[in-house]
Amino acid sequence: MSDLAAHFSAAATSADCIHVKNIQLSSPVSAPDVWGNLKEQPALVSVHLSLTKGFSTASDADKLDDSTIHYGNLTKRIRSNCGQDCITLDQVLAATESAIHGLALKANDNFIVARSAVEVHLPKASMLGTEVVITSTTSYDQTGKSCDVTRIFSVKDVTIPTLIGVNAYERTMKQPLVVSFTLQYTHCSSSSFDERHQKALFDVEKTLVQIIQDTTYETLETLVEFVYMQLIQRLPEVLSPGTKFSLRVEKPRAIAMADAPIIEIMRTVSGNEASNKQDAAAASSD
Repeated sequence: MSDLAAHFSAAATSADCIHVKNIQLSSPVSAPDVWGNLKEQPALVSVHLSLTKGFSTASDADKLDDSTIHYGNLTKRIRSNCGQDCITLDQVLAATESAIHGLALKANDNFIVARSAVEVHLPKASMLGTEVVITSTTSYDQTGKSCDVTRIFSVKDVTIPTLIGVNAYERTMKQPLVVSFTLQYTHCSSSSFDERHQKALFDVEKTLVQIIQDTTYETLETLVEFVYMQLIQRLPEVLSPGTKFSLRVEKPRAIAMADAPIIEIMRTVSGNEASNKQDAAAASSD
């Protein structure tokens, strides 16, 4: 189960959810490649739906009815809506959300989905990571009107050789760190990732790698805070005030009898971080 799917399932003490994982699109999408150029590339779509009232009548009768959504039909409609040659990321999101809306609107204008999330997975869009994921989450009112839209940009499992560690032997050679990060933007328009902003987002990985590979810290705790501040200073158009940012760093070679120790931070950019850090540095040098 993905982190987002787990979040959907755990968001309420009682909730009925439907997930469809890794729908294969029949056509490629147009998105920045590992060199920053718009190129056709493969994409997978996952959807997560939280139902308003649950599917109890369907479960009681052991028969699909208007309390639920036929996930086979949902998959077919998503593939059909995204079937045109080489569509953009925003078009994939819009086409998938249209499929969800069409199947969630039942008789008597009863809309049965409270919240949806659409993930577009791009396995070829990250140079050193496993994938880039673009996510759109939408909350709906009882008529199916969207009340709130959030867009999330994620890069997963970027492997970066880094000189880090408190032990003397760790200072003799770089070891791999596995880094993942997300950028979350709330109250978005339906086409919030324009071409310029999209390119800036896909460039974050390159900047992140440049920052981390040149560090020589002993602890992950210091490293993650340094990376956060550097990103704010270097990429203010991406980490603008109000942006929610998370950074997760794994150190898989640190402990022989465990997969990895992991440090993770979650921050909401206030706009004061960089100036406060610079003021503190100036004060300490006086």
